[in-house]
Amino acid sequence: MPLALPQSYHNSKTKAAGLLLLSLLFVSGGALIVWKGDTEDHWIGGLLMAFFIVGVVVFARQFLDQAPRLTLTATGMTDRSLKLGEIPWRDIEGAYLRSVYLRSVRGSEFICLQLRNTDDYLARLSPMMRRLLGTNTALGFTPISLNLTGLKADTNEILAIVLAQSGR
Repeated sequence: MPLALPQSYHNSKTKAAGLLLLSLLFVSGGALIVWKGDTEDHWIGGLLMAFFIVGVVVFARQFLDQAPRLTLTATGMTDRSLKLGEIPWRDIEGAYLRSVYLRSVRGSEFICLQLRNTDDYLARLSPMMRRLLGTNTALGFTPISLNLTGLKADTNEILAIVLAQSGR
């Protein structure tokens, strides 16, 4: 039985802290290569530092973020990472779970939303975000899918709430 609404779900602090630490280690490794390495290796160290500094910023923000990433209310759902605002339950025709597994990485879970008016929601986004979400279809997802990676939540619980509230 789905939980009572509203429900809020936050980023996992443990996962964000672990990824932040890992990124800091790679930045340090890059700095060490630049400082101690041969001149021809400096570009490798610089590349490592540049790439993982982005990770440091992203994971530090996730770690410090106090606001819920996903909120389910009596009227609809809001996923801050999608930047769409609230999606009313009446606009959701259905939803299903899809997982992606990479060789060395634990599976990432997504809830694929089947919306009545997907194009209306896509029109709210910047052209860059529309292109990013356009890759969802190429990967076998719906254009608007909830990425639950890094979220401190039970995927099946969220899916049950979405299906119950949307009446499907």
